[in-house]
Parts: sequence; C-alpha cells; structure tokens
Amino acid sequence: MKEPLNIKGGVKLGFRFDSYHGNNHTIGRLRLSVTNEKDPGALWPVPTEVADLLAVHAAKRTLEQQRLLAAHYRTVSPTIRQIEREIFRVNERENELANHKIHRARDEGAR
Repeated sequence: MKEPLNIKGGVKLGFRFDSYHGNNHTIGRLRLSVTNEKDPGALWPVPTEVADLLAVHAAKRTLEQQRLLAAHYRTVSPTIRQIEREIFRVNERENELANHKIHRARDEGAR
C-alpha cells in the first residue's frame, strides 16, 4: 500500500486473490505480511541501490542490473542460504573423509 491504513481499535482484514493461469494451477508459496510498525521498511530493509534497481521495470533492466539483483537475492533467499549451508556441510564431510583416508594410508604404509 502506498499509504498506511489509519484504523483505531481492532479490525478484521479480508484479502481476495484471483489467479488466471489455467484451470488447475495454484498460487505457490504466497506471502502476505501485515504489520502495525510505523516504519515497515525497518522490518525488511532493502539497500538503496537494490531499491533503485527494483524501481526499474524488469523488462528494461540491463544485464548488469539483473546481475546485481540476482547477487543481492542470493544473500537474502532462505532457500539459497539453506543450499549453501548444505554445500558447506558436504564439503566439510568430504574434507573429513579425505583426511581419514590419508591417515589410514599412512598407518597401513608404516606397517
């Protein structure tokens, strides 16, 4: 919303989402956030340079702008962060196994 709702007391909000993408398609992972925070931007801060890029229509973004947005997204995406953590764990395990194999080969060679 461009302007915050100014409602005194409690209120019940209703939302309607229409999807016109075929007969059996659903909206996946829809997120809707509501807050009574005076400065909602403080809850999910976006760097100024990213906000400026987002202000440019997607079809009009240069390759460099697209690259910068993708780079920012990779830093904040929970899915990508989870994948990166898993890659880190796999790499750590690979190092453990390699070190174990080296130590085992040394022990067998010393006999």
